[in-house]
Amino acid sequence: LLVELGRLREERLGEHDSAVLAFEAAHEADEENEDAALPLADHYVTVEQWDKAEPLLDMLVRKAGKRERGEQQELQKKLGKVCSALGKDEKAFKAYSAAHQLDLTDQETIRGLADTAFKLKDWGNALTNFQKVLTSLGEDETEARADVYYRLGCIKREQGQAKQAINNFEKA
Repeated sequence: LLVELGRLREERLGEHDSAVLAFEAAHEADEENEDAALPLADHYVTVEQWDKAEPLLDMLVRKAGKRERGEQQELQKKLGKVCSALGKDEKAFKAYSAAHQLDLTDQETIRGLADTAFKLKDWGNALTNFQKVLTSLGEDETEARADVYYRLGCIKREQGQAKQAINNFEKA
C-alpha cells in the first residue's frame, strides 16, 4: 500500500519528496520489498547518499536473478558506482565486472572498471579498459581523451615501459 502511495505521489502528483517518504516507510515495514527499494536506491544515488543506497542495491542485486538482463546490468553498475564512491574498490570492481558480463558494450561500466582497476593498481585490467574507453571517445572530447592518455601514461610507467609512458603523457 505504501509503495502504491509512493508511485501515485511520484507519477501522478509529481511530489518526489513525499513519494520518497512513502517508499522509505514501505522499506521500513519490509526491508526485502524490492518495489520500495528500487525507487529509493535510485533516489539515493541521484542525491549521492551512497551509504543509504548500498544496502538497498546489495539486496536488489542479490534478488535480481528473475529480472531482465538489462535490469540486472543496471543494478550491478549502480552498485559499482556506489561502492566506488564509498571507497570500497574491491566490491566496486566485482560489481562492475558482473555488469560488464551482462553487457560488454556499456561505456559507463567499462569506465567504472577502468577507474576501479586503476585505484586497485590492477594495471592489466586498467590498461585494457582505458584503451576501450579511448576508442569510444570522439575527437572533440579533448578533456576526457587527455585524462585517459594521462592514466595510460601512469599505467605504462608502473609497468616499467618508460617510452610508452612518455608517449601517452605527451598525448595528454
